[in-house]
Amino acid sequence: MQLQYILLIIGLYVVFGLLEKRYAAEKGHTLSDKLTNIFYGVLLLSSGILIVGFLYSIIPLKARHLPRNGTLFSIWIAIVYFLASDFLFYWYHRAQHYFKYFWVIHELHHSDRAVNVTTSMRTYWLERPLQTFLIIVPIYYIVGIDSLAVKLYFSISTLWLFFTHANLKLRLGILTPIIAGPQIHRIHHSNLPEHQGKNLAQFFPFFDILFGTYYHPAYNEFPTTGLTENDTHNSFVDVLLKPFKTWLHVPFGSNK
Repeated sequence: MQLQYILLIIGLYVVFGLLEKRYAAEKGHTLSDKLTNIFYGVLLLSSGILIVGFLYSIIPLKARHLPRNGTLFSIWIAIVYFLASDFLFYWYHRAQHYFKYFWVIHELHHSDRAVNVTTSMRTYWLERPLQTFLIIVPIYYIVGIDSLAVKLYFSISTLWLFFTHANLKLRLGILTPIIAGPQIHRIHHSNLPEHQGKNLAQFFPFFDILFGTYYHPAYNEFPTTGLTENDTHNSFVDVLLKPFKTWLHVPFGSNK
């Protein structure tokens, strides 16, 4: 499963990388930028596999396995996984943007000034364990485990994660408020004040509409990206240490 997942990631990097060359929303992205993102992605994957695997070994997952009821049933369960995970992710993501304690983990992802397909894995190494045990595990316990649905969920969600971060000048038209695409997620990564804290859902923008964080992009609105403040990630060591330094000096619950 892990090898298949890694091969899927490599394939998506190649496919969307080629599309970005032809249909780029923003020109001038460098190979150096992309290699930096890939480096953080490798760190995320390797640490995530080790940490999550270790935690599973000492805290066995005892969620019930659903009976096999055919492919259609598995598809319905996968849809439930998507809706439930995006609902939980929305609030997890909103907390990251509001509380400084959580923002210091997430800001690495937003510090990229050249958002492209490789930005999807430019994430601090603690993100995968946190999302696994705050989002995925609760869903398994509530809904149950369907093996085919799990495979569908992880394959399609990875594809969509890479798609939404791709540097593509692509509009989804009337589907924009329903399903996330590169334009609406680019708004989320924008460094403009009016876009801060907007479009937090990963897959379904109607959660943003429901909870008041939706921003509908204008037809040709593909803003520049990155942090609004100065980027303080001067080195790899700074990136690794900054959250821990912040946690030592900032009271829990402080907002940004």
